[in-house]
Amino acid sequence: MYPEIAPLIWIHIVTAVVALPLGLWQLLAPKGTSVHRLLGRIYVPVMLVSLISALVTFRPGTQFVFFYILAIVSLITLAGGMGNLRRWLRHGNPAHLRSHKIDMGFSWLGLFMAFVSQLLVNPRFGIAEFTMGWRYWATFAAVNIVIYAIGSWWIFTRLAPKQPG
Repeated sequence: MYPEIAPLIWIHIVTAVVALPLGLWQLLAPKGTSVHRLLGRIYVPVMLVSLISALVTFRPGTQFVFFYILAIVSLITLAGGMGNLRRWLRHGNPAHLRSHKIDMGFSWLGLFMAFVSQLLVNPRFGIAEFTMGWRYWATFAAVNIVIYAIGSWWIFTRLAPKQPG
């Protein structure tokens, strides 16, 4: 299909494509159920492999693109989410569970934004050819701002709303 794509990039692509629906199903699954826990136990390692495989593709002398920064941020949110889950399981503090939900929501949102961004900017998909120069980056920025705004609204109002008191 694309023989010029290195095996490490294929690992990244496949794990990211697998993590996308897994993470969404996990976020939407009834909380505390065995399905919710199972999906989370699968999503986290698959997402971890996707992020690490993205980061190890960086080589000295290559351009450090925006997507590497996003992978680092996503790795931080994934680690934060797991740390908050561990704290909640140990101490039962609802604030840690809310932080876990927020971190994991942003982990998935970042993955979705990267997916849409790749569709927009990767020349292999042909979409980037429709815009050039500043219109290209303006479209890229506008789409990601809209996705981030809608995703943040959903995370803070539906997934992990602030509890009164």
